[in-house]
Amino acid sequence: NLAAALDSLRRYSPKRVDYVLRNEETVDHLNNDITLYLTKISETGMTPELSAKHTALMHACTDMERIGDHAQTLAKRSRKIFEEQVEMSPEAKQEIVRLSILTLEACHVCLRSFIMNDSVLAQQGWTLCRHVKSFQKECRKNHIRRLNEGTCSPEVGMVFLELLINLKRVSDHSKNIAQLVLGIF
Repeated sequence: NLAAALDSLRRYSPKRVDYVLRNEETVDHLNNDITLYLTKISETGMTPELSAKHTALMHACTDMERIGDHAQTLAKRSRKIFEEQVEMSPEAKQEIVRLSILTLEACHVCLRSFIMNDSVLAQQGWTLCRHVKSFQKECRKNHIRRLNEGTCSPEVGMVFLELLINLKRVSDHSKNIAQLVLGIF
């Protein structure tokens, strides 16, 4: 879902947006079903090690669902940008594309680290998430500069900032997943 939402930011496609919105319902249902199952399991006696894994699964499930929520928001924003003909500066467009690529890579690495329970991948994902945070701050500074120079309007700037915030939040949830693998939660 995230990849489709981010792709729609680069090249708007109503089909991709609809795909994300339809799949978000599935993500929500899976989250509910998995959480219910994990809750039922928690009623049985668990060893401390198993209990820690159980807690990590609960946290990861929540973070994955939240990533899906942000993908939905990003898809809706791509539609709004298209329908309202919001025109960002070339620099702002390039920053969104670069941040999107970096965020998607961070998310994929963090999820892969969780699936494989690979602490090396988790560390790489965590580092990528730090790069997302750093680049997002740089984008904000550039945005303020563009506002001061008059090359960006406040209306377009609000859309730009909303995209930055959602991309950063995807990265934050991805980082949480990596931290679970690293035993930091």
